[in-house]
Amino acid sequence: GFVIASFPSLFGSEDGSDLREWCREQRWPLVWALGTDLFWSGYNATRQVGLNQRLLDPTLKFTNSTVSRSDVTSFDSMWRLVSGDRYANLTHLFETMAKRW
Repeated sequence: GFVIASFPSLFGSEDGSDLREWCREQRWPLVWALGTDLFWSGYNATRQVGLNQRLLDPTLKFTNSTVSRSDVTSFDSMWRLVSGDRYANLTHLFETMAKRW
């Protein structure tokens, strides 16, 4: 099994960090999915995005995948970038998250 996390809701956030730590403690792989923008548009979905497009968190090594140091570096850089987006008080956060995706 594995955990699927919402990229727009959690990636780059404190709650996302907590989830990553929980997955590390439980030894569960974590995958990120763009999902829907239900949360960001007040539960009035403006579009649906498939959950079958996922990104495996390379910092949690509980699968038989091969991860390079540059994969982890790129992932950590994107985490910091998205974290900065969250604190920039963006009015169209879901659109920004979709672009980062």
